[in-house]
Amino acid sequence: MTKYMKVGILIMAISMSMAGLTGCKMAKDKIENKIEDNLKVEIGEEFKVFWLQGSNFDTEYKAYVSPVSNQEIRFTVFADKDGKLDGSYKSSYYTAKVWNDFAQEIINEFDVNGLEAFCKAEAGPATEEEMSIVPEVTSLDTTVKEYLELIPNCEFGIYVILNESDAMNKETLNKIVKVLEKENEIYPGISIYAKFYFYDEEGYKKTKDYFKSTVHPSSTVLKENNLKYSLNNGIKDGMVNYSVQEMLETLGESNVTQ
Repeated sequence: MTKYMKVGILIMAISMSMAGLTGCKMAKDKIENKIEDNLKVEIGEEFKVFWLQGSNFDTEYKAYVSPVSNQEIRFTVFADKDGKLDGSYKSSYYTAKVWNDFAQEIINEFDVNGLEAFCKAEAGPATEEEMSIVPEVTSLDTTVKEYLELIPNCEFGIYVILNESDAMNKETLNKIVKVLEKENEIYPGISIYAKFYFYDEEGYKKTKDYFKSTVHPSSTVLKENNLKYSLNNGIKDGMVNYSVQEMLETLGESNVTQ
């Protein structure tokens, strides 16, 4: 085989590969458009698919979607190759709306206490056995209180990032406890597992952008972006899990200013 024939075959292979990739992208774009159109027809709002899992050979696709009016609400949709939605899309959207409302409450409460924070929240039954019997959320107007009544043994998981550019301040830990105490007061009996991540200003901005681009934050990613400290807390049985002193011991008092 001559050198020119080899080059020709290589060029042809590259061209076919590029054509395949282009065709795949066009097919996925088409499915994304169909999902967005079907959601608009079914719910009456504009939606945007920001991530789609599947190939030309798949019969089912998984998409992460957000309403154009509030792109901080992100939820999962399943569809076939024609973009036809399965029956879970409404409940998925309504549930994501409740979770986002709760996260916004946390953000606002930190703001009241003078701390810049951003939060993602999700929730579900405290035990795996109850996952199969969770009632569906059937209204976009469902409140956090109604959601907790719908799923009595519910546990909220929250990821909170804070902009702590200087050394950790003991007052910051006091404010974390205050925020949790406030949620415990608003929702008696609520169960919360909370993870707090502290970044410098640059790391906070990067992580906040990441939070806005995902449905379920990855703990691996959250440990990047110049993470300074992290700690756990929460609410169980009507009490905040850890006091300021216990959080100090977790962090190491040498890392915390008074």
